[in-house]
Order: sequence, then C-alpha cells, then structure tokens
Amino acid sequence: MNNDIPKFVEIYTESTPNPKMLKFVASHVFFPNQMIECKTVEEAKDSPLAQALFQFDYIEAVFISNNFVTISKKET
Repeated sequence: MNNDIPKFVEIYTESTPNPKMLKFVASHVFFPNQMIECKTVEEAKDSPLAQALFQFDYIEAVFISNNFVTISKKET
C-alpha cells in the first residue's frame, strides 16, 4: 500500500451493470498495478480496508485495485 496518501482524497461512486454492486473511485491511487478480491473476512487478512468493509453485515465481496473499490452486497 502506498504510504504517500494525500491529506484529502476525493471519492465518488459509479454505478455498475450489476445492481448488487457499487464502485467507489478515489482521486488517489492506493494499490498501483495491484488488486485484491475478497469474498470472506478471512480472505481480507492482508487488507485493512477490506477487513473494515466486512464489518458491515450486508457486504458479500470486496474488490480493490488502483484507485477504486467495488463492493457487492448480499441479497436481502
């Protein structure tokens, strides 16, 4: 993970073709040329961000790459 995170990071959302998913895009690259995909909190052990997102009961999966995070929510 890049330790040169700016003091302010702009984040906006983008819709995806899948209504269960939402993409968050940041103005800063957090994982340059890398990606992590987690479908369980155990798979998220190497990513504090993914671990934190799994604290929400409705999160089914997390995908992080470059400057974006995509979350998938569970069926309700």
